[in-house]
Amino acid sequence: MAFDVDFSPIGNLAKTYNDARTKAVRERTLAELGQHFAGGNIDYRTLGAKLFALGEPRSGMAALHMGEQHDATRAEMLRRLNALPTGMPPRAAVPPRPRAARPMSGMPAAPGGWPWPDDES
Repeated sequence: MAFDVDFSPIGNLAKTYNDARTKAVRERTLAELGQHFAGGNIDYRTLGAKLFALGEPRSGMAALHMGEQHDATRAEMLRRLNALPTGMPPRAAVPPRPRAARPMSGMPAAPGGWPWPDDES
């Protein structure tokens, strides 16, 4: 009795293992990059360069583009802050003082001081 057993998939086992290991290392590295970036340990340019090195050109370009936008926004903010007058810091607007109540013109006052003549109290 002869068994026909195909052992060819076992030949691919090493490649499958290496591919899975490479993918796990890559995902771990991406997660670490995200943590370092969120923690402020690396900037946009470093993040973009590391993403390019990992074979993520689209993500690398996106990081570089966001870095450029961040730098431009920061420069504009600093320019506006430097344009503020020096001396006392800006103050919040003070609301106007409420006016004193005045009697209504053209309305006769009732004997009790109320403007309604038909009030019996």
